[in-house]
Amino acid sequence: MVGESFLGPASLAWAKPGDESGYLSVWQHLVDTRDVASRLWDTFVADSIKQSLATTERLEVSEVRALAVFLAGIHDVGKITRSFQRKIPPGANAEMILGSLEDVGLDLEFGIEEVGAYFPHGLASSVILYDWLLKQGMWGPVAETIASVVESHHGIPARTVDYDRARAILREYPENWLLVQAAVIEAMADATEVKPIIGKIQSELFVPTIQLITGLVIAADWCASNERAFPYVFDCEQEQRVQDGLASIGFAGLWSASKTMKPDVAEYFAAAFGWPDEWDPRPIQQRAFAQARGSDGASLHIIEASTGSGKTEAALAAAHAYAEKHGCHGVVFAAPTMATANGLFNRVIQWAQNVVPAGDTTAAYLAHSMNSLVKEYQRLRVKGVSTDTSGNGSVTAMEWFASPKKGLLSNFAVSTVDQVLMMALQSRHNMLRHLGLAGKVVIIDEVHAYDSFTSAYLESTLKWLAWYEVPVILLSATLPVDKKESLVQAYRSVLGEEDWESVSDGYPLLTIADANGVREESLDIGPNEIHADVSVIGDTDRELLTLCEELLTDGGCALVVCNTVRRAQNSYSMLVKKFPDEVELHHAAFIAHERAVKEGKMLQQLGPEARRGRSRPHRRIYVATQVVEQSLDIDVDVMISDMAPIDLLVQRAGRLHRHQRPLEDRPEKLRRARLFIRGAEGWDEMPVFDSGTAAIYDPAVLLASAAAVSRKWLSEGYRRPEDIAGIVRGTYATVADPESPVGDWQPAWDEAREESRKLQNLAINRSETFRYPDPDVGNYRALFARYFESKGSAVDKEEAAIAQVRDADPTIEVIPIETGDFGYRPWGTESEYVLDDESPEFSLARHLAGATVRLPTRMSKHESVFDRVIDQLEKETPVGWVDSFLLKNKVALRLDSTGEANIAGFDVKYSPELGLEVK
Repeated sequence: MVGESFLGPASLAWAKPGDESGYLSVWQHLVDTRDVASRLWDTFVADSIKQSLATTERLEVSEVRALAVFLAGIHDVGKITRSFQRKIPPGANAEMILGSLEDVGLDLEFGIEEVGAYFPHGLASSVILYDWLLKQGMWGPVAETIASVVESHHGIPARTVDYDRARAILREYPENWLLVQAAVIEAMADATEVKPIIGKIQSELFVPTIQLITGLVIAADWCASNERAFPYVFDCEQEQRVQDGLASIGFAGLWSASKTMKPDVAEYFAAAFGWPDEWDPRPIQQRAFAQARGSDGASLHIIEASTGSGKTEAALAAAHAYAEKHGCHGVVFAAPTMATANGLFNRVIQWAQNVVPAGDTTAAYLAHSMNSLVKEYQRLRVKGVSTDTSGNGSVTAMEWFASPKKGLLSNFAVSTVDQVLMMALQSRHNMLRHLGLAGKVVIIDEVHAYDSFTSAYLESTLKWLAWYEVPVILLSATLPVDKKESLVQAYRSVLGEEDWESVSDGYPLLTIADANGVREESLDIGPNEIHADVSVIGDTDRELLTLCEELLTDGGCALVVCNTVRRAQNSYSMLVKKFPDEVELHHAAFIAHERAVKEGKMLQQLGPEARRGRSRPHRRIYVATQVVEQSLDIDVDVMISDMAPIDLLVQRAGRLHRHQRPLEDRPEKLRRARLFIRGAEGWDEMPVFDSGTAAIYDPAVLLASAAAVSRKWLSEGYRRPEDIAGIVRGTYATVADPESPVGDWQPAWDEAREESRKLQNLAINRSETFRYPDPDVGNYRALFARYFESKGSAVDKEEAAIAQVRDADPTIEVIPIETGDFGYRPWGTESEYVLDDESPEFSLARHLAGATVRLPTRMSKHESVFDRVIDQLEKETPVGWVDSFLLKNKVALRLDSTGEANIAGFDVKYSPELGLEVK
């Protein structure tokens, strides 16, 4: 055993330099981190994680705890090296600290550690621990997996070549330094009683185990490195120091799901969602809840039901049941877009407020890059949700969790789906994302909407979640059978189960997949909400205008859905000439806060409470892009849509006669639902699609969808919900089956199918670039192979990471500003001009940060064009923005007083009426 006399120098070596008042020693920082990790394990880590780790590694829960706490306690032992100690910044402490180390025999002259050699302290910690483990009799490959936890505590493991170099350095290290390092590890091993456990571990740790323990070590290290919470100079006992430190950070504890669970279904829904006593949960809500309560082990739960059927409440209730049954400490609800996530946030927080026990405080987070501009979330950060009169607990957006890398550690999170899919992305600090998701129930909405590339990430994510035994709930209006089978198989493959084929054609449909098999349960579909007449029209402005004139003679609200922004702008410009002040335009190329105002106004006019003669307009045409496809609770009298894949047409048609309304709310000629389809010519022979439509959708899916519309809807109409499942499943079955007949369109169909196959294969191959391998991968460094090659440049920034999981072409987000003789001001305002070199005040910076818009991909798709565009934008961005944390990484789009600019040869114009136009 190493003598205790060698432990003293660890209290002299610096970990945090401080100032003339004092510094934090390596030993104190390690003790802090160890004790924080211990508290986090006991009060924050979900029971489901603890049991999963113990079962996977064939250890007791207490033994996994001891190992994790031990690793936290020695994670920075590599700071007791000459190279790190010599990095101390010049100041009052530097000479004293270095002199003290030399006084106790720790020579600071470089030997094999040459100046500039790559020898970071995390890597040094790993090698020091590895050598110590070998001396305990551990087999080398096993020791390497344990040591990789401390090696990765800065978010990424080392490359093999760097690891070998570090081992060579430490083999030649002076003995006194080695003795101090060993003394620290011995002391921590004794304090955590880990030595018997080390002797028990005979095989390499599984890679997911390394991920979760590393995530815990990182979280503990970040807490203990907070100088406000853990000051460098203190005079209290260690236990009080840790208690006060975590309290000052505001670290949330576990959500006790069992304390607010109700035995009766109706009682639960009334309490959880604030429903009046006379409301009853719908059949799909009752069954989803009951299935979750009866689950056994890790489960994938798929809920397929029409829009407006209560899937959100069904999913939240089922999530509560899973959390109670399996010891999960929270819920993540992932939506397809920022707009839908923002819309869900209040609903989820209100539910969370009702299911948190009295006296408890839990953390909530809105996980997307623009959350600082969402008032509801910012209000939660300031004061939380008060529940003094409700008898329940409180929900707040705690400061420590309010960052992209830590946000998913909150008990309750509403996110964009990419925040969950990045679980399968090779990126720095991804262990924290794994730790945050592993202890929760994960809900993913609109899963039918993802293409082959994103679906590949979804399948990888499901495999990792299944490994962690995370209950997952997937929501969809309806899923193509082959996609559902792929998702089920991805989840069950980790459970060691065989392939599965869906056998039910029922709808609505609930599917449960677990280690016991797959069970499908269909429910009574109920009466049809609508039976819409479906027609096609020619793709000309004249036909669109004539149709609107004919339909709206007595008023009414029409929705014209276009597949591209440019097409929507053109249709709007044509229609507004005939219907001045009665046409609105909605698309993604408006400034963010203008778009939010427009959507809010549309929801007010077309929402469930709107009535004709009051907030619902007498006559109005809404021209929109795909922004209206998802999660907008609006009701229109008639719809005119561009041709699109059949499942997206179903989504769009979900806004047609959506609400039960008094008869007088609809003009007489629009009281029967009517859907018109445009965007293609030649339906009698073979449809030729608008070029924009053909560019963004899979050719085989488009053609099969057109065949389904022609064969079914044009003759029989569209019944909702009766027709939803059959037409969607049938269409995608046609795409999947090379022998499917499509009548006279066969030559074009053969060509479209071949093109579709090539595009899908390319997408899946591209997705593999930065996608994690399966969780049973044997080598931890394999998780980061392409990360090492790219040096992290392609994934470390959040926007780049999102593009990697969404298969998105790079786009440039800009902030339009108006240039004047005396500086600039936000576009569209009459505020005072600001000088370019002046740092904007917070209120102005916040306004500017919320006034973003994305340039079209043709301005950034090709590298040479991207470089020219970004170079001009950066040169024209006010230099004062670098001093604002909200604006320092943003670029401005300088417009003249008419809203025009030329950027790298592109004529750009912005107007409140049409949004961004580029020629």
